[in-house]
This record gives sequence, structure tokens and C-alpha cells, in this order.
Amino acid sequence: MKRHQSFLLHIRPQTFDAESVCFANTYYLGFFSVFFLVLECVTGAVLMVYYVPTPEAAYESIVRLGTEVAFGAMIRDLHRLGGECMIVVLLLHMLRIFIAGSYRGQFAFTWVTGVLLLVCTLGLAFSGYLLPWDQLAYWAVTIGTSMVDTIPGIGVDLAILLRGGLEFGEDGLLRFYLLHIVVLPLLALVLLSVHYYRVARLHGIAPPLSPKSPTDREKEKRRLFPDRLLLDLTLSMSTLAVLVVVVTAFYDAPLEHHADPRHTPAHTRAPWFFLWLQGALKLGDSFAMGVVFPLLSLLGLLVLPYLDRRPRQPLRQRPLALPLLVAGLLLFAGLSVLGLPRYGVDVNPVAALLEEVAPEEGRSALRSLRFDTLRQGVYEIDGPFRAQSDDDFALWLARLGQATARLGRHGYAEPRCVVVVEDWQAELKRVTVRIHWLDGSEVRQPTSAEKVIYLHRATVEPVVSGKESGA
Repeated sequence: MKRHQSFLLHIRPQTFDAESVCFANTYYLGFFSVFFLVLECVTGAVLMVYYVPTPEAAYESIVRLGTEVAFGAMIRDLHRLGGECMIVVLLLHMLRIFIAGSYRGQFAFTWVTGVLLLVCTLGLAFSGYLLPWDQLAYWAVTIGTSMVDTIPGIGVDLAILLRGGLEFGEDGLLRFYLLHIVVLPLLALVLLSVHYYRVARLHGIAPPLSPKSPTDREKEKRRLFPDRLLLDLTLSMSTLAVLVVVVTAFYDAPLEHHADPRHTPAHTRAPWFFLWLQGALKLGDSFAMGVVFPLLSLLGLLVLPYLDRRPRQPLRQRPLALPLLVAGLLLFAGLSVLGLPRYGVDVNPVAALLEEVAPEEGRSALRSLRFDTLRQGVYEIDGPFRAQSDDDFALWLARLGQATARLGRHGYAEPRCVVVVEDWQAELKRVTVRIHWLDGSEVRQPTSAEKVIYLHRATVEPVVSGKESGA
């Protein structure tokens, strides 16, 4: 064997069992997991050149990426989308392993390293979520770390150690940055090395449960050069091309207003991969559902191969596996739906309507209107509002009037809406949405609540303010 080939062939075997590496058996999920990890490392290294991990400069550095740096927005979008895709691929990879029963016996410790890699990936996503230092990320991570406070005895000290103080500031941002770029990537690299070595050199990829004999399998081999190498390159280039098209035409990494520790948003939503945890928190005590429940779930996954020691069998022949799988998927989906802001939380109907009309973060129907259709004036809506089909603003007023009328179902007497559009400055309009109603007291005192939003022709993110008053 040539010297220059020794190390590579130590990492990758010279031949592969064709049946074990076919698409129908693996769906290439292991390959895509490594691909997205490499993509995250490359795009993350580029982002590090421009990112400044201080509360004063972090947000501005992200804005600069999207406005001044060539292809900066695309790199950030690729980094964000790649991280989310990596979580999806890892979950599907573990699901495939569970269905195939390839977590038992000699595969047990490999399964454990895979579970720990998933935890490490979630940690990378959580730590990276704070780094843009925008309002939504700041409060989502603040609420997420507050669960540590509930641990008896050491919770408060651990939370201060994690946040760098009673609340997130410069020390906390720097700690999350170091976790994201140093500690967790090194841990992921160690786990991936162990995981990959066991798969490539110790036991290989588990073959499908097929009627073929070992002798037949030995006759069907695939070589590392050029078969597998060309396949890996083709998959990598094709996937990268698809991701570039997606982030160019369809996907934008979110960036809300600058983080404000003094103002809590109306709805603080966890990222989709932690919605299940946010949903669990709505069902019980923060310590029980936010700390004990996730740890018990993790422990169950880690000990699964050591509790289930039976030989590999198809899923239909494992009487407990299918109900356990269905129950787990339903629980994950149910808790994720419950984690959405509109479920499980009592919200003032008027406040919810104003937040829907002019949200502090994210997009809204008002923001999507054509700027020139926002005609200056006072619009009183106390019943059906007639609108022409080609008038976006009038149609929006009509829908707002219908939503206001529905407040009567919640006990609001005589609800009506007033919208004031003002030409505030050049290319800047101020839109005030005010809801009036009679309260439930014997005096039937008039009450109102309003939301103000400033819209500029050339900007995407307006500045929002709001207040409620008793007339």
C-alpha cells in the first residue's frame, strides 16, 4: 500500500457493502449530517470575520453583513438554514436507526454518540440564536436560561454563570459566542470522530433486514475510489446549489429590532426546534417540565440500546417499538403546536388584535401594503367598510373592521375602530390604530387602546409604539 493512501484508507474502508450504503437503506442521512456540519463550519468562519461579540456592536455587525458585505446576507442565510437543516437531518437519521433497530448490540455506543451529537447540535443552535442580539433572540434565550434558575440549590448560581450576571450583557454574549465557536464545535468534532470511526472501521453500516445471504452481500461491493468519492462530490455540489437557490429566492434569516432589556415583546416565541419545550412549560412547573422532563427524555434515549437487547427485527415484529414511536412523534408534535404563542396563553383580545395589526416584530398585513395607497386621513370603522377590489388599503380597513366587530363576542360593548394616517415626514407615514369600546362597569365608561406604527417608503422594519388609556 502506498504511504500517501494509508491515512485516508484508515479513515474510510477501501470497499463498501453495496447493500448497506444504498439509498433505500440509509437515505444518505449520515452523509448529509456531516455535509451540514462542514457547511456550518465554513460559513461560520466567514461570519466570524465581521461579527463583533459586544452588545453595542453585535447587532450592527449583522446589519452590516446584509447591507455592506458582498454576499454577506447569503452567507448568513446559508448558516442559519444549514443549522436548521442539520437538526432535521439528525432527527430523521435517528428515526431511521430506531425503525431499522440498528441501535442494539455492537451499535449501542454508536447510538449513544449520535444522541450526544444531537444534543450538541441543539446547544449550537441555542447559543447561536442569541448572537444577532435582536429583540426576539434576546428574550427567547433569556426565558430559556431562566429554567436553570429553578434547579434547587445551585440553580441561581448556574444561571449567573451562564448569563454572566442577573441578566444578559456583555459577559453573557461573550460566553455564548465562545460556546458557539469553540467549546461546542470541539465537542461535536470529538463525538463525530468517535461515531464515524465506529461506523467506518468497527462495525460498518447495518445492512437492511433482507433475505440475501452474507455470501451474496460479499459479491456486491462499491469502491471508495472512484464510486463513493464521486457520489459524495455530486451530492455535495447539488445540495449546495439547491441551498443557494433557496436562500436567494425564498429564505431570509430573521433579524428583528435591536435587543432592549427594558421592554419585553408581546409574544416571545422559541425557535421551532424548541417549541416542544415551550409547550411543555405551559403544562406544569418550570423545573418539572423545563428541566426534569428534557433530562428524563435524554436519559431514555441514552439507555435505550442497553434496555432493548433483542436481536434486530423488522418494526412490525417489535410489539413495543411501534407504539413507542407513534407516542413519541405525537407527543413531540402536540407539544410543538402547544408551544406556539396563540395556544395555552390568555391574551387580552384587544391587545391581540392590535398586535396582529401592528406587531412589534416580524411582518404584518399593514407593512405589506403599497406605500402610495396609505392616504392621509381619519377613517372611522363602526360597521361594514366598503372597499374596491383594487384598493389594498381599503381592503385592509375592511378586514380590520370585521376583526373589530368580533370583539363583541368577548364582552366588549359597541367596539369600533379608528385609523389615522398622517404624512409625518418626507417619505414617512404615521399610522395610528385605535380601538374604542364601553367597559363592563355600570357606568359604561368609554375605553380605548391604540398602536402607532411608523412606515418609511425605503425601510422594511418600522418603529412601533403602543399604549392603552381610559377615556
